[in-house]
Amino acid sequence: MPLLGEIKRRRVVQVGAVYAVVAWLLVQIAVSIEEPLGLPDWMDTFVIVLVIIGFPLALVLSWVFDLTTAGIVRTAVVSDEGDAAASKEAVTNSAAAARKILPNSVAVLPLENLSPNADDAYFAAGIHEEILNYLAKIRDLNVIARTSVRQYAGTHKSVSQIAQELGVETVLEGSVRYAGNRVRIAAQLIEASTENHLWSEIYERDLADVFAIQADVARNLAEALEAKLSDADERSLGSLPTTRSSEAHSLYLESQALIAQSDLLFVSSPASIRASVQSKLSRAIELDPQFAHPYALKALLSAISRIYDPVPKAYWLAHAAESDESVRINAEKALSLNPDLRATYLALALNHQFNWRGQQAQEAYEQSLEHGPSDASILHWFSGFKWLARDYDRALELARRATALDPQNILSQTFLGLILHSSGDHRASVDTFAKAIALHPGSPHLHLHSALPEVALGNEARAAESLKIADELMPEAAAPAIHIHVAYGYARLGRREEAVKCVAKARRIIGDLFADPAVWAWASLAEGDQAAALDWLRSTVDKPELRQEVFVRGFVKENAWHDPVFEQPEFSALRNRMDLTGLDG
Repeated sequence: MPLLGEIKRRRVVQVGAVYAVVAWLLVQIAVSIEEPLGLPDWMDTFVIVLVIIGFPLALVLSWVFDLTTAGIVRTAVVSDEGDAAASKEAVTNSAAAARKILPNSVAVLPLENLSPNADDAYFAAGIHEEILNYLAKIRDLNVIARTSVRQYAGTHKSVSQIAQELGVETVLEGSVRYAGNRVRIAAQLIEASTENHLWSEIYERDLADVFAIQADVARNLAEALEAKLSDADERSLGSLPTTRSSEAHSLYLESQALIAQSDLLFVSSPASIRASVQSKLSRAIELDPQFAHPYALKALLSAISRIYDPVPKAYWLAHAAESDESVRINAEKALSLNPDLRATYLALALNHQFNWRGQQAQEAYEQSLEHGPSDASILHWFSGFKWLARDYDRALELARRATALDPQNILSQTFLGLILHSSGDHRASVDTFAKAIALHPGSPHLHLHSALPEVALGNEARAAESLKIADELMPEAAAPAIHIHVAYGYARLGRREEAVKCVAKARRIIGDLFADPAVWAWASLAEGDQAAALDWLRSTVDKPELRQEVFVRGFVKENAWHDPVFEQPEFSALRNRMDLTGLDG
């Protein structure tokens, strides 16, 4: 980060200004009380010398340390990964000390890969993902999500330290060895408070038995944690997927590993990797057309591609139709082969949501949650849907559960902060973003969205500082809508020059690609063109076939930035006509 930006991020200027004001007051007080109290003549000089000596010390302390909701911590150097990681660890340890331990909880650490062929590393990652999927089916268990445990791959931290940081009672460690058609999986469940082994097992079987191994691990963990298995849990664990093709199975596990490692279900993931995974899944289906799991993943990736894959303007309608058809065909096939796969229901929920079919989306979300009550990804997306539907109580319930199961996930923390802001609890929103930024100081998205509650609280200087940091951290390859969001934030705070620069950058990135009219409405306001913004908002309302960016529309309808322009009669009327979920009318 440039030096000026780093000085601003560490609040050195603010500390210096506050120190100067306080120092001036102290000197004035010393001068005024010297004669009435009979103090020696040198007392005011002594105070001035102390103030001068203290000034550089205050600046140094403001550079090195930061005051967060987790306490006083060393400030992260976001341009130095090693120092940032050390700072993040300090914040994590501080926050973990106050974190509530979840009952019947387990963190499954990434499995060590012991396969002789280095190219088979995906196999261990895929098995890890599948074990998490099985455990998430059990409603009486609290299972920490993959995005929060993957940082512990190859860690030297103790089990008790990991458990404290994640707020769990137990930790599962294990290894995988894959060679030929044989698999060896070793697993051990460790109690964090005593580091005693509650259960351990070594499985050596044919590849075809891997699904049975995963189900057995889930059962044994539930038994060791005294978690009750409902009839639905038993049916789900007993309904084992099967495939007659070891190659199809390997392709499926490789796809799972790529999805896990690349976060393919979110906006920041590259469309090219999604396409590569789709190709692998199609090949798995060719090898075994009766294997349900690849169909479910294909449907889910198609739903994500519909909203996040960049496409030329001329191709948008065809792209949306093709994505919708892919979701429908693959979801129907997956359900016909195995009705218990929650990825299928999540795919349908997302696709209904993106097509503004609110009631169908609601039902599909509930079904996906029924099949995966501890799946943080489902909780995350469902909370976003309820946020758009303005059901803030349910949205907060889902978001808090998601962050409990995935405490290191930037997007889950972002959703929780945004929902708190939308519900009117701006102070709690500020605190949520502060905690998340302490853990992830290099996240431009957290800094960007943390500006919203600051504006609502009247702290425009802090909001401007957050925007500046977000702008400096934001990679040019980020979604154009994010750049325009920053631009609009600048304009809202009266910083037109910075706003225009951000819009110009976004227009260059977008080129001839399609962007939702709501995004262009923001861009027009950032450039100061209210007439064009109104035209784009009319397109947003009157042309449903062009609706894509559900979350930008959410910010606009809600007037999340508390922008007086959006309260003008024409803008307000259009915002009131915006239907974000299909539940409004």
